[in-house]
Amino acid sequence: NDCNPSETARRLRAAITEATSLTASCGVAPVRFIAKIASDRNKPNGQFVLEPAVEGLCEFVKELPVRKVGGIGKVMEKMLGSLNISVCGDILTHACQLY
Repeated sequence: NDCNPSETARRLRAAITEATSLTASCGVAPVRFIAKIASDRNKPNGQFVLEPAVEGLCEFVKELPVRKVGGIGKVMEKMLGSLNISVCGDILTHACQLY
């Protein structure tokens, strides 16, 4: 019984393809929200694995477009853009402007 998350995702994607003749993308991360976003990285029919190391997670989130964050829609994205905030890392850089 292999508990390797990357291999498990590969097997799951293969089973989906075999059963449905459709491809599937998969994100693997220690947090469900991040895994969902990671699944978009290698579409179609790919997978993206984020190891549970804090540094890798921070880098991934830092480069994440703000629009990918739940609750940030077109209007908020435009408002943040007017403050030169387009990725999550920009929020830290411009934190004083947000208060």
